[in-house]
Amino acid sequence: MASEGLGADLDFLVSIKLFVEKLWASERGAVYDLREEAYQYLQKCGYSEAEATELLSTFIPRARSSLKRKIEKMKAQGKTPYFELNASEDKLIGCNIRDPNLVLRDALLKVLIKIDWRTFQRNFCKDFLQLLGFEKVKAGRASSDGGLDFYAILRTPLGKYNFLIGEVRLFGQAKHSKKERKVDEDAIIKFARNFEDFSNRRGRAFKYAPSWFKEKRLGLMPLIVTNSRFTGNALDYARDYGIKTLDGEQLTEALVKAALREDIERLLEKYT
Repeated sequence: MASEGLGADLDFLVSIKLFVEKLWASERGAVYDLREEAYQYLQKCGYSEAEATELLSTFIPRARSSLKRKIEKMKAQGKTPYFELNASEDKLIGCNIRDPNLVLRDALLKVLIKIDWRTFQRNFCKDFLQLLGFEKVKAGRASSDGGLDFYAILRTPLGKYNFLIGEVRLFGQAKHSKKERKVDEDAIIKFARNFEDFSNRRGRAFKYAPSWFKEKRLGLMPLIVTNSRFTGNALDYARDYGIKTLDGEQLTEALVKAALREDIERLLEKYT
């Protein structure tokens, strides 16, 4: 199958992409030798031993570059990457080897896909916020909520002085998808309008919220969470509107980092 200029062929480039996606979806508690994995993959694609060996010098650097982009993307989002490259960049090391607690992140993500939207919105998000230290955490109305699925109070130190405490109200919305469908910009725009209505003391969310949450002197922070992910456009709109976002990976990693292991295990038991 080898031919002159094969490294530039579209099929060859596609095979690199598929190889990287296959590796990225592999077990995160293992170490993978890039050369060995690439060689076996090329042979499964129909290349002979000689052809596979010849292609490795082109295949591996391109695959490595693609893996680096995935790693940096997760880091930029504040997430622990599923994998890291070793110092010599010839091995891919699963994150669960470096930090065994991240096994809990994977388990929580599976739970988030399994539970239904109502459980995610009215129960899981409440437990999540309480474990992160939020107070007065409440779920909104089951329907016609004006975009307010859950709300809470966060008490935070002001500046470097821990004895000065400020409070901020959390205006939250939950988006759940069984098929891991991404949250798009339309959902962000609609949420932004609901939040603006509440900020201006109007709309359904303001009408049905308890009086203590309507207290205008407290700061107000909009947050939208999902068990899946956000599209790039959705994240751009969220930044423009000043809306905080948490996708499934960010949400579960925040739990792993902030909550006690026994609390997370109880949470898994509750929703499994």
